[in-house]
Amino acid sequence: MLANIDREVIGTDDVQILECKTAGINGARLWKEGVPEYVQLQVMQQLTVTGKQTADVAVLLSGQHLEIHRIERDESMIARLIDLERRLFLDYMVSDTPPPASGTESAEAALRCLYPEDNGQPLDFSQHPELATTYRELKAVRQSIAQQETREAQLSQVLQQAMGAATRTEFTEAISAGRSPRTAPGWMSNRCSRTNPICRSATARPAKGVAAF
Repeated sequence: MLANIDREVIGTDDVQILECKTAGINGARLWKEGVPEYVQLQVMQQLTVTGKQTADVAVLLSGQHLEIHRIERDESMIARLIDLERRLFLDYMVSDTPPPASGTESAEAALRCLYPEDNGQPLDFSQHPELATTYRELKAVRQSIAQQETREAQLSQVLQQAMGAATRTEFTEAISAGRSPRTAPGWMSNRCSRTNPICRSATARPAKGVAAF
């Protein structure tokens, strides 16, 4: 097992390792409920390799807000981590076997790196019924997603149309909706405004935002 640490903390018994992170606007969302799991595992790896007991994770969110989270050594997590790394090494690295696709962004990036372009040759999968089943399932999932996205847009537009130019609307004590903080014409489409003079005159007035649901 290997690990690279950012800083070793000296002069105190409370903490021995400092891990420094930055997160932009999108990445900051991963820190809303504390340290993301992948960072916890990274720090636990550092504690495992170094034999230390405690680490602080300092993260600068959106370039403005600094948070410091403390992570204590967890022997049960370390045991699980060691087992997973052992299986990864023996099952895939030693045997030179590619790991199965996981659906993660890292797996997508790895496949694009391994196969950046096709070789122009067909491949016969007729003797692999499991791959045919996978393909049919993929088509069904994509069709379902497309249908759900269309339904989502329809429901949103119904609410936008009913809301009109209102800034906010209340449904019940537990449900409310407002407008997104961006400037745009009303619920009618920009395409309608450009192509139809009647629509253009009807939607020319500026609004403080568009309804977001």
